Amino acid sequence: MPAMETVLAFDLLPLTRRETTPEGYLVAPGVLARTGIQTYYAYELGLDGGGMDPLRRVRLHRPPEEVFDPGSLATFKNLPVTVGHPPDGVDAANWRKTAVGDCRGGLREGDTQVGTVTVRDAQAVEAVRDGTTELSCGYTFVPDMTPGTDPVSGEPYDGIQRRIRGNHVALVDAGRCGSACRIADSQPNPGDNPMPDPIRKTVVDGIPIELNDTAAAAVEKLLKERDAAKTAADSALKGKADAEQALADATKAHQDAVGKLATDHAAKVAELEKDVLTPAQRDAMVRGWAEMLADAKRLAPTVATDGKTCVDVRRAVVKDVGDRNATAQGVIAAILAGKALEAADADTVRAAFNAVKALPIAHAHDNRLDGFTQALAGVKVGDGPPVADARTLFHQNMADYATGH
Repeated sequence: MPAMETVLAFDLLPLTRRETTPEGYLVAPGVLARTGIQTYYAYELGLDGGGMDPLRRVRLHRPPEEVFDPGSLATFKNLPVTVGHPPDGVDAANWRKTAVGDCRGGLREGDTQVGTVTVRDAQAVEAVRDGTTELSCGYTFVPDMTPGTDPVSGEPYDGIQRRIRGNHVALVDAGRCGSACRIADSQPNPGDNPMPDPIRKTVVDGIPIELNDTAAAAVEKLLKERDAAKTAADSALKGKADAEQALADATKAHQDAVGKLATDHAAKVAELEKDVLTPAQRDAMVRGWAEMLADAKRLAPTVATDGKTCVDVRRAVVKDVGDRNATAQGVIAAILAGKALEAADADTVRAAFNAVKALPIAHAHDNRLDGFTQALAGVKVGDGPPVADARTLFHQNMADYATGH
């Protein structure tokens, strides 16, 4: 079989001789590791995931070259001592909360590795006196599932422990604790049966449950995996919701932009359409332009109209007539209300033009003034005698005008 990931294991070993220092520390020698074959359940090694019976017993060999490898021995020279096994071992993050002493190991004695355990915490010392009398070495190894036979005992095995690395030494009650990733190895026992696990409480969703150590560790592992999966699922759902919201926001922004474009376009079209004439409006404009030009020629024949706008033509006619006729000048001044003709707007110029057009004055080419004005000015009419009666003069001029046209 191919090599597996690193496994954290717990070996149960006896705590024999004990001494108490004047400071109250408890000091005892202990066996930290041994060579030989250890037995595990398949689920403890994670082998049941491939279809193997989870209760199948798997025998792993610890050869001397692995147990006493210098790299392995170096990791046992200064280990923290704990009360019970921390689920994930000991590191810098939990050392202050878990360590109650230290262990100096890394010494070979026959087929075992030994060391000295010092318990420095008073409560932990009391726990040892109250019956927590076993040592359980926590370490990691890499399973090499290559079967073979132990050359010393001649017993077959299913795999080999490689890269054994010490992590901590725990004070425990008699028994073994662990799971597929936290394995408690017992001492070899008759019949090659795993030792029974001690009972401890674990909490599942707020409910305390009593389970043996192996089951409790497995439940805790599953709970951790469940919580991790739930966190991942919640994160994925949140990401999906955020993506949907972002899409909705982008869609709304697009719709708003399209709506604004449509509104702006409609307003622009409406603005442009205001300057577009209907056929009726165009005809009326042409008629108005023709009538205005005819009136202009009648009132001021000498005023040029080519290339001029309606306003410019009317302005020129009003000025020309006003310059020649006192009555027209007075009417124009009243309409301009103090403004200069050149500064007057189009509507004012139009009003002045229409007023001039409505005055009963002679055409410029008749070389005559209206009778009322002539009477006031005391002038003659043509080559005839002066006329004193303005009314008679007015009727005479009107008759002459009718005869001439």
